[in-house]
Amino acid sequence: MKLKSKIIIALLSCALCGFSINAQDDNKGGGETIKITKKEKDIPSRPLSPSNQQITCTYSEGCLFFNFRYPEGLCSLEVTDFETGDILTYTFDSEGEAIVLVGELNNAHLLITTAFGHSYEGDIL
Repeated sequence: MKLKSKIIIALLSCALCGFSINAQDDNKGGGETIKITKKEKDIPSRPLSPSNQQITCTYSEGCLFFNFRYPEGLCSLEVTDFETGDILTYTFDSEGEAIVLVGELNNAHLLITTAFGHSYEGDIL
């Protein structure tokens, strides 16, 4: 019985170590994590149930890394650089990890529009 307990503890320890390593790998070399939220509609409508969609976004070395919990097809990314006033548009697929080369950004607004008609936004500050 004692040996069984030690084996179970060892297996749990290995599983927890593996989980923490995977969580650290998600942040692409220590880049800046950007909070992406669903854009509110201008005209209020009936109350909707909360979305289960979760989008992780990291900015590192001039690249934006996107991961959608639930893919929503092709996406249009509009980047508004507040320092230069430039508005740049990119297209990427939300299936799997998407990497978008946007160059150096210090103060910008991100607007993502998906093929499903949903809009999400976030800021690089």
